Amino acid sequence: MLSLCLSCRPIEWSDASVIFTAHPTQPLITARHFSTLKKFFVPSPTPVVSSSASYEPPSIISVAPGYCWLFAYFPRRDGDGIACLWERAVEIDNWRIKEWWSLAQGAGIVSANWIGAPRQVRVMTDLKLSSSSASPPQWITDSSGSSTRLPPRGPHTPVSSPTLLLVTQDHRVNVCYFRHYIPSLKILSCSLEQPGVILESQAHLVQDKSSNAARQCFCATIGLGYNGERFPSFKVAAVLICCI
Repeated sequence: MLSLCLSCRPIEWSDASVIFTAHPTQPLITARHFSTLKKFFVPSPTPVVSSSASYEPPSIISVAPGYCWLFAYFPRRDGDGIACLWERAVEIDNWRIKEWWSLAQGAGIVSANWIGAPRQVRVMTDLKLSSSSASPPQWITDSSGSSTRLPPRGPHTPVSSPTLLLVTQDHRVNVCYFRHYIPSLKILSCSLEQPGVILESQAHLVQDKSSNAARQCFCATIGLGYNGERFPSFKVAAVLICCI
């Protein structure tokens, strides 16, 4: 069962009905527009293109709600992996690389989630809960017919877009974001193994090259609270593998 999971390739279905998948053998992201069957490739970052034989197909693909941002992680067989953010242009098949950065071996990305993602539509009809996947804005309706707009998920980030959460093999959670008035990507990184505080002035792109190869995070799930809650936050559940 473990080997089967490791061999699976990621697949993402965006709000615009575009299906993103990892190429089976090459470090590429393929895309297909479900309505028109239009196919295209998302451009890979420069290090991946210049040394494609050294990189594996992306192990993580994640599309932001609203279909304007795309993220992927390309593991490398003999060195640092590459993380990449794309921004969509007007055309559905036109994606440009916004930022890429390297991550040390043993510190690759195992999970990704976007802060601010809206919740699915929930409708109460005769006390039976149903759901649909209509596009934002999304609403909740109770049995009396009253409707309210659902809050975004995760902590409130009024001056950053997008905001991406990443969990890495070296037991860290990274908050990646662009400020509206600053063009460069910032990354806040905290350990999942002990309490800590990181200030925005310490945000950086250079990752810590020292990782514990004996204890690595194999997979993780990021759970986001809702902004309407008193203490909106997120939680991480991780699975560790210890190599002796």
